[in-house]
Amino acid sequence: MQDVHMPRGYCAIGILGCKTELNVGGLWRSAHAFGVAYIFCIAPRFHPIHRRQASDTTHAAANVPYYCYGTFEEFFATRPRGAVLIAVEQTPSARPLETFVHPRCATYLLGAEDTGIPDKILQRCNMAISINTPVCLNVATAGSIVLYDRGAKQSQLALSVGGKAC
Repeated sequence: MQDVHMPRGYCAIGILGCKTELNVGGLWRSAHAFGVAYIFCIAPRFHPIHRRQASDTTHAAANVPYYCYGTFEEFFATRPRGAVLIAVEQTPSARPLETFVHPRCATYLLGAEDTGIPDKILQRCNMAISINTPVCLNVATAGSIVLYDRGAKQSQLALSVGGKAC
């Protein structure tokens, strides 16, 4: 019997200042594969045309909601209460992903590849994590790595405390 008092929680993931619709499509597909509650963009730099992408072979758009916010303030005012806002950014204060313990409820914020997340927004996040690479990753790839890490660590935790994954 599954313990209803130990839910796996939820997470959302999004991109600040995304340059291309292709990055959103790649992240959307990964979000679908890893059971993300929803994805989002803040101040995208492309015209969102909301069409199905050729890479969306899993029909992620029909299964994972996508929200678009004009500004960080708009996003911040409507973010889920209780979810920890986590910046994914290569910054000196960031915790390394390989030793990071994901909170039960989290919202992950990725920066665009060319601009990252500005300091004034980093300060509004509860914490920052980084992926240890010598160069910047594609934003959708970075998001996929974070989501995989979350899922893998949740499965390990569930196996160690209850004998089966949540």
